[in-house]
Amino acid sequence: EGSPVRKSTVTKLWHFNNNEKEAVDEVTGGDICCFAGVDDVSIGDTVVDPRDTRPMPPIVVEEPTVAMEFGVNKSPLAAQLKESTKVTAPQIKARLEKECLTNLALRMEPGSVAETFKVKGRGTLQLGVLMENMRREGFEIMVSAPEVLLRKCPETGVNQEPYEEVVVDVPTEYQGIIM
Repeated sequence: EGSPVRKSTVTKLWHFNNNEKEAVDEVTGGDICCFAGVDDVSIGDTVVDPRDTRPMPPIVVEEPTVAMEFGVNKSPLAAQLKESTKVTAPQIKARLEKECLTNLALRMEPGSVAETFKVKGRGTLQLGVLMENMRREGFEIMVSAPEVLLRKCPETGVNQEPYEEVVVDVPTEYQGIIM
């Protein structure tokens, strides 16, 4: 909202049907699709018809709750495994930047030293999945312990720790075990 309308040309257009991608010439509102040829697009941008440029309200992505530093492995046994093919800081940085393009809940910023990157996510499970994917892709990295990201309450100015709420519906005989 309030951003100027940019004109672009879509070079390729695909429609998702079940788990398959089909090349198509046009899509309509409500279709799940992907396209190529438009630069500088971010999640939440609205693609519109030039005759009606009203944007949709942007989606709200919850802020990260945990941070970890990813960096080059500096241990004495670094790069000893034949599976370790990506061991440099530029390779790690490029992979993390690529992940941030598609993973809405991830943020990345420079780390405490030149060869590290502070990665913020929604929890240790999300960051653990990222680490495992990178390992399978041939990356060898060192990571710090998780750090909880506190936020200041806008009303009181008090630091708040993130928490999640869960509701578990179970039969009464299991209620004590679950609690």
